Amino acid sequence: TLSTLSLAKYFKSKLPNATVIIGGIHATSCHQELLSNFSFIDFIVLGEGEKAFTDYLEQWHQIENKNLIDKSIISNIAYLDNDRKIRVTKKDYINLETIKSYDFKIIPLIDYKKLSKVEAFWIETGRGCVFKCGFCISSKHWGHRTRYFSAEKIVNDIRQFYASGITNFKFTHDQFTVNKRKLTEICLAIIE
Repeated sequence: TLSTLSLAKYFKSKLPNATVIIGGIHATSCHQELLSNFSFIDFIVLGEGEKAFTDYLEQWHQIENKNLIDKSIISNIAYLDNDRKIRVTKKDYINLETIKSYDFKIIPLIDYKKLSKVEAFWIETGRGCVFKCGFCISSKHWGHRTRYFSAEKIVNDIRQFYASGITNFKFTHDQFTVNKRKLTEICLAIIE
């Protein structure tokens, strides 16, 4: 978080008209404190970012004056209004089955692996958790229901990593093994 805030502040000082957007689990859970204390943040994505960025970019491409972008219609964000009050927009969850494999072609993954020094790359298999454990942020971040990516998307993501020389993977989802039918489908697709 400290590195993210330092970078955001630096870029805003160099490009004052740029839009600074942050997100992730920490930003989602602490959005009030972040917006109240760091004026260089324009808005924070709460939970899923795919729809928020799509909504933002649709306006960005249509409006010449970027200051006129209507943040109130962008789902899954928190921002300061003109009166410096924190506003939170509607929560909108994505049907993960509609998300296709990510396109990593423009990212030199093997160089990224060297720089990040990770032992294994994470493969996201789903989001959400039906439980509400007090020590865990997952259900607050991703929602109180379990959703899965398609087995085809998961396998295609693995293929892209593998084609770049990355052969160690970890699967991420709090409830990866809960739905036995979905788990079997994913495992069979990997084996195939």
